[in-house]
Amino acid sequence: MPSKSCILFLSFLISCSERTSRAKVNEYPKIISLDDSNSMIKGKFLENFQLKEVVELENRRGYFLAEISKIDLTNSGFIIFDNELDNLLNVDFQGNIINRICEIGEGPDQMSSISDYAFDPIREEIYVIGPGNFRVKVFRLDGTFVRDFKMETQADQITLLGDKPVLTLTYFNPYFKYLSVLNNNGDTLKTTFPFPKETFPIGLQHISGNLTNSYLGGVLVNEPASSTLYFLDKELNFTPRYKFESSNDLWPEEDRHDLNAYFERLSSGNLSFLTNFYEESESYLFFNLNVKKTEGSRFVIDPRIGYYNVNTSQIFLSDKEEFMLDIKGPLAVTGNDFYVYISKMNLVELVLSGDNIWKTILADFPEIRILEKADYDTPVLLKFGVK
Repeated sequence: MPSKSCILFLSFLISCSERTSRAKVNEYPKIISLDDSNSMIKGKFLENFQLKEVVELENRRGYFLAEISKIDLTNSGFIIFDNELDNLLNVDFQGNIINRICEIGEGPDQMSSISDYAFDPIREEIYVIGPGNFRVKVFRLDGTFVRDFKMETQADQITLLGDKPVLTLTYFNPYFKYLSVLNNNGDTLKTTFPFPKETFPIGLQHISGNLTNSYLGGVLVNEPASSTLYFLDKELNFTPRYKFESSNDLWPEEDRHDLNAYFERLSSGNLSFLTNFYEESESYLFFNLNVKKTEGSRFVIDPRIGYYNVNTSQIFLSDKEEFMLDIKGPLAVTGNDFYVYISKMNLVELVLSGDNIWKTILADFPEIRILEKADYDTPVLLKFGVK
């Protein structure tokens, strides 16, 4: 029978081991190494993700949706944003349009164009910004105009940190900073991510660089051409949270403001980069990563969806599959599941292709009449979970 001192010593070792394990789990930034074969697994998308929900969005005259760029879940359904057509819509869980949230026009309660929005789920209010516009306009979910306030500069993207608007700025701003935090009157509380004055002024958020909410209640953000995601907490502190690494595929962090050279390499296809789609749940960081062009490939871009498991440090990256070019996302998370968007036309092509796996999977979702023809294409939201 082990002595009391031996038992105490074993208990001490176990306690130390548990503390060390917890410390490793809480260490930041989390390194997502694309070269580490021990922690990274690859495989077909549908062999690793399970389709859980299919929502065909209504697409009727006056409310057309062409390219879904952002969604949020509400208590009654979805907020759907198409920045190509400037449509910001309130939609129920079956995909039926309830109302338009923001009218397009020149009136005091309208926007001439929309570049982004942010949703406050507590007040059920939507903050809307537009290109070249120095004002934030706030609406209720039913489209009622609430108030507006002035910004000190224009912005490309917006999210909320409690009631504080967080904005990614255009490269035309007096701070020469990429991000600012305002109070709800529009006063600037903090700016960060400085860039050189000679930086080529273009909104790279369409290629990389993003702003989204963390499940912890803070904000995740990365600069364009950067592979590090930062966390902004409620005290306005910034800390690096996730860092993607690869031996020679990713753009060097120290060169992230050399955007002319970045575009040059990007156009050649000889670059892997974190796209502007990533979302964090309690257990996963879901991300969309472009993989550099392989020899003989027809496409300059090669998007893959993957995840980083924050509890096990396991990394998954989907294989090269042509249908990944048609999927946009992850656009939002709910629990540990994520939503992507695909056009119904592209979904029909997948069902009719030689590979029967899509036809088999969609047979479990009779609510989408996949072969029903329409005069125009319709968007479809797909919700996936990790198998």
